[in-house]
Amino acid sequence: MPVRIATLGDLKAIADLVEFHAYPELNWKHATFSRRATLATAKQFILSPDNEVFLAVKDDQIVGYAFCLISRYFFSEQLFGADLSFYVKPEARGGFLGASMIRKMKRYLKEKGALELFLTINSGVDVDNTVKLSKSLGAENLGSSLSLKIKG
Repeated sequence: MPVRIATLGDLKAIADLVEFHAYPELNWKHATFSRRATLATAKQFILSPDNEVFLAVKDDQIVGYAFCLISRYFFSEQLFGADLSFYVKPEARGGFLGASMIRKMKRYLKEKGALELFLTINSGVDVDNTVKLSKSLGAENLGSSLSLKIKG
C-alpha cells in the first residue's frame, strides 16, 4: 500500500523522517528542531477524530508524510482541509507517491465534509515541481506563500 494512515506505532519513524530528512532540507532553520514537539504533534494528529497523518511507503519504508488538518472557515460553519506539512524524500519524488498522498487527503476530507484542500507550498524546496504536481491534480493557484521572519 503506497499511502496509509499513520498509527501510534509510526511515531518514531515520523520523527526520524522529520529530524533527519525534512528539517535539514526544508526552509525551517530559523526554528530549532524539537523531537519532543514533533512526536507530540504527530501523536495529537493521529489521535484526533478529524486531523490525520498520511504516510507514503516504498519498499516497506516510510518515505513521506502529510499532516492533514481540518478546520472551519473563520466566516462559515463549513470545513476546509490543509496540509500542515507535506514531505517526500528526494529519492522518492517524481513518481506517484506525492500525488497518491494528495488524492488520499482529498478522499479523506470529502468523507469529513470539507469543501476544499489548501496545499501550502511554503518550504522553499522543489517549489516548481510541487506546484506542477498540485496543478496536475486540479489545484488552482490562489496566491503566494510569503514568510516574514519576526525574530533573528
